[in-house]
Amino acid sequence: MSDTKNAPLPRQVADSYVDALIELDPITGTYLGVPESSRRLPDFSPDGAEAVADLSRTTLARLAEAEARPGADGDAERRCARLLRERLTAELAVHDAHEGLRAVSNLSSPLHSVRGIFTVMPSETEEDWAAVAARLRAVPAALEGYRASLAEGLRRNLPAGPRQVATVLEQLTEWIGTDGGWFADFTAEGPDALRGELDEAAAEATGALVALRDWLRETYARPSRAPPMWWGASATAAGPGCGTAPISTWTRRTRTAGRNSTASTPRCAPRPRRSCPAPTRGRRCAISTPTVRISRASRRRGCGCRS
Repeated sequence: MSDTKNAPLPRQVADSYVDALIELDPITGTYLGVPESSRRLPDFSPDGAEAVADLSRTTLARLAEAEARPGADGDAERRCARLLRERLTAELAVHDAHEGLRAVSNLSSPLHSVRGIFTVMPSETEEDWAAVAARLRAVPAALEGYRASLAEGLRRNLPAGPRQVATVLEQLTEWIGTDGGWFADFTAEGPDALRGELDEAAAEATGALVALRDWLRETYARPSRAPPMWWGASATAAGPGCGTAPISTWTRRTRTAGRNSTASTPRCAPRPRRSCPAPTRGRRCAISTPTVRISRASRRRGCGCRS
């Protein structure tokens, strides 16, 4: 017979999850104020992402058991269980969609997490700066794991968009700089007693940025210019750019329905101007989605799809 007296309730399951997550994701630990996390960085490789996903799956299973135990029907327990399940389920959905294998963004990505965490670390004492130096030395391994995930995305034909890649390349070039780069500027305020260690660690971190930038530019950027998977063979056969535009809608005023009324009218999303090789001369866009109407202005151009 199982012992239910000391069995965990949802809030205890949540606490255990946070403790385990901090071990896998020291950046989260720093944001939560856990000093032991300050010298490490997460494993951003596919194996590291799978470890976090496994933790989420295990926690959801434990949560389901905890909700069936006596005492789990209290308001605080129910709210905690609902929130934890929603968050972990959403994160697993993102993981299972392999979004982490093409996480290239100018705002939020493992690259930005690595750089940004240094700005929230304590920097008052010599011990604080020693932790900064230790974490700086962890940057090359963290970015190598990130590169491994992007490489796996390429292998699966899941590249990031070329605009994101181009923007991140510009950011990396700026962070690398010409005089030591961002990490050197950041550690310039460190204590003299750790000057040599900080300079060396900052140089290692900057070297990791250089290696990632070169790989993105020379290896990753070219495949990312290829048409995405969802374009499909039939759309490509219709002509470059035709039939590939995502459908958008806009709201316009209609004279027949009255001055203050609006009506949503779908059309082919705008593209850079160049006439379509298969004009429709009228009612429907034949080379885009068959059920999508086009505007009068688009008809005069021959088709609503422009590439």
